[in-house]
Amino acid sequence: MQGTFVLQDNRFRWLTHVSIDPSVESMDATDNDSATLGDSAAQTTSMLLYFPCGIIRGALTNLGISCSVTADMSNLPACELHYSFS
Repeated sequence: MQGTFVLQDNRFRWLTHVSIDPSVESMDATDNDSATLGDSAAQTTSMLLYFPCGIIRGALTNLGISCSVTADMSNLPACELHYSFS
């Protein structure tokens, strides 16, 4: 089996309640810091997706399927998991 498969969840429950409190990130945040806060939100969200990616990769590996699993979170709270088989 080879190729890339995509699993899409338009309301990924683990991401529906994610919020970043700007006061925690920077006590003196200004309007110019919005890009920094956006990067921090993306980093936090990507860390939340490591666990489901690891579960899926582990399950497929235990079935003898060599693969890589990545997540795309460009449309929160929607999430796409990409499976690449070799």
